[in-house]
Amino acid sequence: MIMKYVNSLLLFILLAFSPCVIGQVYESAYKEYKYGDLDKSIAMFTKAIGNNEEVAKAYMYRGAAYSFLRKFDEAKKDLDASLKKDAANEQIYYYFGKLYLFKSDYKTAIEYYTTSISKNPKFDTAYDERAVAKILLNDYSGAVLDEDIAIGINAHEQIYYTDRGYAKLKLRQYDDAIADFNASLKIEPNQKAYANRGLAYSLLGMHAKAIIDYTKSLEINPNDPETYYYRGMSYAAIEKNADACIDYIKSKELGYHLSDEAIKKLKCQ
Repeated sequence: MIMKYVNSLLLFILLAFSPCVIGQVYESAYKEYKYGDLDKSIAMFTKAIGNNEEVAKAYMYRGAAYSFLRKFDEAKKDLDASLKKDAANEQIYYYFGKLYLFKSDYKTAIEYYTTSISKNPKFDTAYDERAVAKILLNDYSGAVLDEDIAIGINAHEQIYYTDRGYAKLKLRQYDDAIADFNASLKIEPNQKAYANRGLAYSLLGMHAKAIIDYTKSLEINPNDPETYYYRGMSYAAIEKNADACIDYIKSKELGYHLSDEAIKKLKCQ
């Protein structure tokens, strides 16, 4: 009986410390990173690294989590450590790109996204984020080309159409932009596509349609000061000044500085 107990205890210890069970720390950390608490994921990735579980990936995702939390020094240290362990991984260059995108160093971000794409020409997310960096550098034509490739690889991500639509909006290709926002919203209703389609409609003088879209956008995110401002502009354009003033004042309360001049112009109370 005693030997049976001892054997069971030994089996329990072996199972508790087997690679399969230990590997669950990294898997749990990754789930927290994707769907849960970034701070918790960082603590768990740290434990995974201590356990020697998927060390290169654990450094990479811990670095990514630090990037999202805007702890850029910690992020770079972890990404450097991951790169040192696995320089062939295209994702590490992608996460370096994301780090520099967050730091507003868009040219460096583009360099890293380009390296990631060179290692995996089918990396659609890298094309999309490179497009975003190009938009932020006012290279709207280059952004459209990148989004064309991303959509050619994966036509089921609403954000690719939303981002391409925004680039076309900046190029004053309003009808084409609206078509992209329509495609985005067909995949998934989202605040950004509604707001940008509203802006496209307003620039075409279609303010009633613009107001409908701005309203749908604000139903998803009721604390977006810029959308209140633009809806106020459309209300003012069709001489609904009372409604315009309500939106301008709300926009100002939420910290949008351009609302001050609009409030003065309409003499909002």
